[in-house]
Amino acid sequence: MHRVLSKALKQAVKWRILVRNPCADLDKNDRPKIIKKTVATIDAGLTVEVLETARERRLYVPLLLGSLTGLRRGEIAALRWCDVKFDQGHIAVIRSIAQAKDGCYDRCRTDALLSPSDL
Repeated sequence: MHRVLSKALKQAVKWRILVRNPCADLDKNDRPKIIKKTVATIDAGLTVEVLETARERRLYVPLLLGSLTGLRRGEIAALRWCDVKFDQGHIAVIRSIAQAKDGCYDRCRTDALLSPSDL
């Protein structure tokens, strides 16, 4: 966070929006500490076991997509048939579904290089 803010304020000084960068006044000890958390993962054997258990269920394809591609749950849920190009072997991930207190909503994941009409 400090690095991003410092770079943005440094650019503001270059553009003469600010006279000085307030982040430059912080000592290294004053900066927020970064706490790295370990990511919980499953090994190949457990992945195979989960996929075999889910083979006859509706979750099989989403689980398979997630484990083979690394897609997030919201990205998998937002996939549409028009996003899948079987002849090219591609899946265009251009949307994601997020869940909020008032329900789910579909949002564009990022500014895609190709518009949906180009796919």
